[in-house]
Amino acid sequence: MPHRIVNSLLLIFATAMSALGQSPASELQAAVADLERLPPETRAGVRYLSLLAIPEPRRVEARRVVSYTLNALSRVRTIAPPTAISSTLVRLSISNYVADGQQFAAWSAAWEKLAEADPYWHLRTEVLALSGPKSPARQAPTGRPQAADDKNLLRQITIDGDWLDAALVARLKAGTLSSGGILRADDFIARATTSPLYYDFAGIPATQDEFLKTLGIDSATIDRLRANAGANLMISGVTQKPRRVVWMQGPLGGVYQTLDVQQVDAERDPFRRPLSTGGVNLKFDAGEWFALAPNGLWRVALYDAAGRQQQTVPDKIAKDTSDPSGDGIVAPLISCIRCHTESGLRPFRDDQTRLFSTGRVDFRSYDPAIVQRATEFYDEPRLARQMEFDRQTYAQAVLRATGLKPEPLAVALARVVREFAYLPMGSDQAARELGLTSERLTDALAESHDPILLTLVEGRPVLRGQWESSYAEAARLTTGRLDGRGWTARKPR
Repeated sequence: MPHRIVNSLLLIFATAMSALGQSPASELQAAVADLERLPPETRAGVRYLSLLAIPEPRRVEARRVVSYTLNALSRVRTIAPPTAISSTLVRLSISNYVADGQQFAAWSAAWEKLAEADPYWHLRTEVLALSGPKSPARQAPTGRPQAADDKNLLRQITIDGDWLDAALVARLKAGTLSSGGILRADDFIARATTSPLYYDFAGIPATQDEFLKTLGIDSATIDRLRANAGANLMISGVTQKPRRVVWMQGPLGGVYQTLDVQQVDAERDPFRRPLSTGGVNLKFDAGEWFALAPNGLWRVALYDAAGRQQQTVPDKIAKDTSDPSGDGIVAPLISCIRCHTESGLRPFRDDQTRLFSTGRVDFRSYDPAIVQRATEFYDEPRLARQMEFDRQTYAQAVLRATGLKPEPLAVALARVVREFAYLPMGSDQAARELGLTSERLTDALAESHDPILLTLVEGRPVLRGQWESSYAEAARLTTGRLDGRGWTARKPR
């Protein structure tokens, strides 16, 4: 039978699964069928994301969040939504989000990190190393073989899930040139919107100076032209401490930095050191950066006072209260978008300008040049005008990527991450992820000895990490065949 006909039959079969009950296996089939309909020269870099595990009423919303996430990780100017293959499967191409071969390689490497830790189409296992300084093939000084159970000989690897059709897996890998040609959409969203993977995808450099270079910003030129403005907050609504916000204009749009402190004292109080002059600088511990990316979405980063990249904000500086179910750690990108629902930039009043406007600050004892610079820098009307323009740019980009305004997009993003990563899950969700009804799941798992699976059988919830550690056994027990009643479980071997 010609290969094209086989692919067409596969696609028809996969589409029919929507009526008979879908599963990770049917999603794999649909991905292979779609991939092999594409021109061979375009297949490398193609990836698939499955929304099967997301309840049907929220799949359209989740697809919009997928589009937002992909474009928030993009390094180019265009907005590129993924292509819907079915109600549960979308296709993307890495080439839509990078500008050159080096960026393609970096994006691909970040994706492979996702696949390496994926438990839904892959299996993480330990093997004995066959080479290296300690190996069964080498002899100990005494001439006796080294112990094979030496923990240094073990290394973790990721292999294809043995509950999947090996031939289909091989065809997907050969076409996409990836070990993770298909992944879960909610897992992708949760992991790619937090560091370190967010940094890897978006290309956030290890130092603050390099970050500014990627935005076309030269700090020396900004300082020489006095091309920035700022505000001091007596008590920030985010950190609950004094905070300085600094704006500067780059060729892509506004760039915003916060100067944040772990403790409050005179050296770290922006109101006591409103300017850097006479060798006296405001001391701070870390800073959060918001910068408009080429496509108009926000690119965020964290750096300490020495300009070194930080994975999260130290607990003593700020806590993430944007989702009560989360761990309270501020991490880019997810914390920033959940918290800054006002198009990425939260409104505030410049308390420094308010102090100046009272008329009680006596400037007569200050150097006139310092007074002039302070008046220039703390220009609240200009800062507010620039922030509003950048909010509008971001809102338009969000609308193009998702069809949503920024606030509902932030709510939708938070919901996907919360329901996947934070909240306990029950047998109904486990059944959905395996493509079964709850009754068939209970029947299939009843013979298991796994404590997590037995807990689900008893109707009690488990945490996501617990479920992932038991997913391989659940998938083996419930891998089935298609008949007139849908997917039926097979007995364990």
